[in-house]
Order: sequence, then C-alpha cells, then structure tokens
Amino acid sequence: MMNALLKIVFCLGILGLSASAKSFKDCCQSFLDELKKKSEAAVLLCSLNNQSFVPLPFGKHCNCKTLKTELQERWDGFYKLCRPMAKRKQQCSNAKSIIITKRSTVDYAISQGAPQMKEVTTCFWVKTKQVTGYPHYISYAVPLAINQIIIEGMENLRLLIVHYGSDPTKVSSSSHNIKINDGRWHHICMTWQSKDGGYSFFKDGRKVGSGTISGSVGKPIPGQGTWVLGQDQDSVGGGFNANQSATGEFTGVNIWDKVLSSFEILKMSINCNAGGPAGNVKNWADFLSGIKGNAKIGKATCCH
Repeated sequence: MMNALLKIVFCLGILGLSASAKSFKDCCQSFLDELKKKSEAAVLLCSLNNQSFVPLPFGKHCNCKTLKTELQERWDGFYKLCRPMAKRKQQCSNAKSIIITKRSTVDYAISQGAPQMKEVTTCFWVKTKQVTGYPHYISYAVPLAINQIIIEGMENLRLLIVHYGSDPTKVSSSSHNIKINDGRWHHICMTWQSKDGGYSFFKDGRKVGSGTISGSVGKPIPGQGTWVLGQDQDSVGGGFNANQSATGEFTGVNIWDKVLSSFEILKMSINCNAGGPAGNVKNWADFLSGIKGNAKIGKATCCH
C-alpha cells in the first residue's frame, strides 16, 4: 500500500497532474489523455511545412524542436511508470501481424506498384530475436535497380538506396548502431529525400540516425516496382536467399511518397492499433493480402 502511494505521489510530482487522481491507475490514465492531446496538437502545429517555430498570441512563439524533446521525455516517463496499464488500454483486437518463424526462400509478403518518388517514408513494427543470417526487412526493386531500397541488418540497421550509374560498383549506403533483435516490439521508420540525399532513422519515436546517401542526390525513386517484406530481391519479386531472410513478427508496414514529420512519427510509435495510419503508397493491408509460403497471419501482440 505504501509503495503504491509513493508511486502516486511521485507520478503526480513529475507529471504536474491534478491531485484529484485517486489511484495510480487514475494518475496514469490522466497523464495518457493529456499526452495524447498535446502530441496531436504538436503534430497539427509543427508538421505544417515542417515549421521550426509556431507563432502564438501576445508575441510569443513555440519552439517545435524543444516541444518534441519535452513530449518525448514525457512519453518516456509515462512508459516507465505506466507501461503495464498502457498495454492493457490499447484496444486493437482487429490488428493483424505476419509471423515468419524460419529462414527460407518461400516465407514473405509481397506487393506490387509505386509512383515515382522524390521522397519516401517507410514505417513498420517488428519483434524479432534473429541472431543468424543477414535479415532484410523491406526491399523495393525495379528492373534496372533490384536493390533500389533496402532496410536490412542483424546487428545494425542499414539503408541502401541504389542508383546505378556509369560505375555500378559504387553504391552509397548507410549504417547505424540500431539494434532491434532483442525480442521486444520496436517501431522503425526511415525517411529519405532526393533533393539532398538526406535520410533519417527513427526507433520507437526517436531519431536515432541520419546522414546523406550521396549517390541518391537529385535522383527520384523509379515507380512501378515490387515491395517485399522479409526478403532481399536479387531479381524483381524473386531471387531470394535464405541467409538474407528475416524472421519474427511484423505489423503496420506503411509507405508514403513524402517525408513524415518527427511529430507524426512520434505519434505513430505509441500505438500499433491497426498498424497505424495508412501509407498513401502502400499500406498494411497490401502486405497482408500478399503473404506467401508458410508465413502466417496472427493477432498483433504489440497490442496485448
């Protein structure tokens, strides 16, 4: 009883909530409601044209970078204190996942088509303990560039965006110390834009890596390609290698032809309900309908 009371007092103190909360559960619920409203407001205000500052009445302004940092700290505090309650509150009984249990050349999900893209955002939820092979989580291939987009890596996530020029051996790529094979659910997003070749990696709502893929500057991603979840493509839609296959549970793969703001990604990372907002290039339903081999559809356990 005393331990629960101390938790309530501590929670109220660091979160600045009303003392009317009568229990630890009430405290967590109040904080969750507040954070959702503030996060939605931040997305609405700061994602417009990627604003850095938002003018407020009486000559004041809101610094979007500072606001994002404060919101992230509050979300971190919420999950540390209230994660068991948060998991129970997620209502997503209809959310589905794709489960791949063994490395092979036949277990994957596939979807065709995309427009030409000068920008791209790819997001997905993954839960894996894979410690063998060289898993490829997402690949996009077109006839002249079978490795057009790849998100791969066992120890460290890596992004490849390949444009073949006069010297096809020169490939620009990235690598960051982003580990996801700890058996826990993680929300991963990648953004890229052709105007400067800049990319960013996000893990669980936080930007954890960024840089430039020099070979991609000014070059759009060709359209009419093929997307594969869980395999590398050595030919369009095929040429699979078991050593490059990914195992685990996946949900919420969505792809956009624009760079989503950090606020939009942060908001998306807090709930895997139905896979999150649908991408305008590809959405989760596209991959669920393209499941192959022994891969299975289950209930997304990130919601339970």
